[in-house]
Amino acid sequence: MPITLFDGASAVPSDVPSVAIPLGPNTAAGDLRIIRAGRSRNNGGLSISAGWTLLYSGEGQVAGQPYSRWLGIWYRVMQAGDTAPTLTPSTSIANIGWSAITVRGSAAGQTLTPSTSGTANPLSVDVVAPS
Repeated sequence: MPITLFDGASAVPSDVPSVAIPLGPNTAAGDLRIIRAGRSRNNGGLSISAGWTLLYSGEGQVAGQPYSRWLGIWYRVMQAGDTAPTLTPSTSIANIGWSAITVRGSAAGQTLTPSTSGTANPLSVDVVAPS
């Protein structure tokens, strides 16, 4: 079954205490929203608003740099009335980079399942639609 991707967005705000990740204007109940976010400086991760499921988190040293970088991937099957989630660093203010995309299955009520692919630091998220 075809899958539609839309409402992609990204940003890299600097030195912020938290970041609201906007919902795309076409996001509807039943859509799968995936957020991938990273932070640098002052080791530590990010947390997200309640109701989002953590798919992956990990931290590693950036080659040739005196700091590490943390990566997290979350998802949520959107519900009516959902609002924009907020990412908050676990330690101090940080540079937070993020990207988000909305995925919609072609069949009414179709459930999409995300999973990571790759090794210790996945660069992609697979979305599987039931056949």
